[in-house]
Amino acid sequence: MGNGSSVSREHEEWRRLTDAAAKREKELQETINKLQESERERRLLIEMLTSNLEDTKKKLIVSDSMVRQLENRLHEERLTTAHGVKKIGELDQEKRRLMKDLESEKAAREEALSKVSVLELQINAAMQDLDSERRRLRGARERLKLQ
Repeated sequence: MGNGSSVSREHEEWRRLTDAAAKREKELQETINKLQESERERRLLIEMLTSNLEDTKKKLIVSDSMVRQLENRLHEERLTTAHGVKKIGELDQEKRRLMKDLESEKAAREEALSKVSVLELQINAAMQDLDSERRRLRGARERLKLQ
């Protein structure tokens, strides 16, 4: 009976090893399946990230273009502003010159009005003198006629 028990033990050992190998194979297959699924997920992630990277690059190109356009506009606005400031300075200078001319003209006008007033007074005085002389002359004629 020793032989039968030995076969039975060997058979039991064989079955145990076979079960262990099957279990190990099943675990390995599950690991392989998990790794394959993980690889698929990583590929999808890489595809998504690559797509996002391309979109981001396109947006960056558009953004760079906008930045250049805005920088150009800003430069043009600064030039326009500088030109405007220069023009304002020129206009202020012209205004000061015109104000000075106006003040000179006002002073000349006042002087002319003063001279006109003096001349009017002189004319009035001369006319009074003339009237007075005419009256004296008439008086002298009248006296001559009466003589």
